[in-house]
Amino acid sequence: MASPNQRGTLLFRSTLNQLSGRGITLSPEDVVALWQAVERCVHAGNADTALLAAPVQVGPVTLYPRTLGAALWWEKYGEGWFAGDTNDEIVALGWLLAHANDKKLLQSTTTKARCVARLVAWQLKVAWHLTLTDLAWGIKRVLKGYAVDAATGNYYPSATSPDWGSVIAQLCATYHRPPDYFLWEIGDRAVSEMLEKMPPPPGVARADAEAKSGFSDFVAFKRSLVAKYEGDGA
Repeated sequence: MASPNQRGTLLFRSTLNQLSGRGITLSPEDVVALWQAVERCVHAGNADTALLAAPVQVGPVTLYPRTLGAALWWEKYGEGWFAGDTNDEIVALGWLLAHANDKKLLQSTTTKARCVARLVAWQLKVAWHLTLTDLAWGIKRVLKGYAVDAATGNYYPSATSPDWGSVIAQLCATYHRPPDYFLWEIGDRAVSEMLEKMPPPPGVARADAEAKSGFSDFVAFKRSLVAKYEGDGA
């Protein structure tokens, strides 16, 4: 399990990269304040939960961590049908990870003919937006346990509870979004509403009030930095 300092480093680095992507360079004083906010966030409600990996976004396609059901489907069907043919294997793995949580779809895809038809339909739908190279890159990130920062192209170890804290991990697992979605792409009120409404993932206790408060405080502080620098024309 990652130490609190390692968890803080991941969140601190991601936040600096996001700020830099907006053309914001923090003053030394604000860098220190950011680190302090990160420490409060990752130490709050530091409960152990299951490892909850975040999905990876590649163009319009979201690739989800391989579930046990998806792994069993690949072992029983996909590997025999597509392994060894590089292009077909990339498409098949991409399709599988894009539907890793779709139990009904996978359970109904038990013949190669039906699978190929679904792969072709899916590939035609996304082919205009990404290449096989892009898809292979995303697959590699997912299978090796990495999450991608869409703004910078950098990738980091997937957002797990030990790495990011129980609140962020539970948000990622419940709503199937990467950490930066909650940190950057939606407002504080929306985050608070999602926190209140989210059921805990199976086998995981709901994040406690201290953890929620620490996360909400960090989101609010981060947004205050954006408002401060962008308001000054930085």
